[in-house]
Amino acid sequence: FQYYGYCGVLNSLMLKPAWTLVPAVIIFYQYTAIPWHWLIKLTWNSKLAIALFKFSLIALLTTSSDILAAILLRNWLKAYDGWTAVGLWQGIHKYSEIYFQVTTSFLSVYLLPLLAKLQKKDAIKQAIRRVLHFILPAAILVSSLSWVFREKLTLLLFSKDFMALNELYGWQLTGDIFKIANATFTSLVLSKALLGFHILSLVWLLASTLLFSYFFIPRYGTLGVAQAHLATHLLYFIIASIIFFYYSEHKPDQVKKKSFFSKKSR
Repeated sequence: FQYYGYCGVLNSLMLKPAWTLVPAVIIFYQYTAIPWHWLIKLTWNSKLAIALFKFSLIALLTTSSDILAAILLRNWLKAYDGWTAVGLWQGIHKYSEIYFQVTTSFLSVYLLPLLAKLQKKDAIKQAIRRVLHFILPAAILVSSLSWVFREKLTLLLFSKDFMALNELYGWQLTGDIFKIANATFTSLVLSKALLGFHILSLVWLLASTLLFSYFFIPRYGTLGVAQAHLATHLLYFIIASIIFFYYSEHKPDQVKKKSFFSKKSR
């Protein structure tokens, strides 16, 4: 930025993932027996392509759903409270997004590979319960500390103009606790590439977010978005918990094709 301005910043953002490719290639070559010419050889594997397509479609639908919700919420807030309310909401949303990614980062490196490897329902149930017993207290602790030090966090991350965010932390962070817990159930869906179940959950989250926001925003403005965030993920957590523990308590021969642990779903 000092020498090339914003163009330099964009170039540095581009170089960051490019440089991480260097150690990744070295490690890949050291721990695999795949010849180098295989990386450039044109091949086609239908089974693998279908599996990769499912994961790509899941990522695309998730991103599209988040963008659509963000655009609609921004427009509603702007219409009712103006751009100041939009700025406050984007501030708390950005903090919530970073906090969520940091807290759930171990799910992608530990839980996802574990669930992808496990095939027996009892083992999957135990893995989900162990993670919930760990991640819920951790989320409550981090959220509580964030709420206690919310004023310092606002000054550190933003400025004095954003002090109105202090009223939103309680609702937003409580919603994040349930959102983090929901990510544990979502890991099961992602690990088994359950596309239909994932689409259903995305539709539910989008519809409930918009419904609660449509009700709360006209009454409470920016605070209403945080309240809708809490209501959405609390309700999702209750429903996901009921579904998961209901099916996990049934024997495999009782569940059969209806269970998302069945061989057909896997």
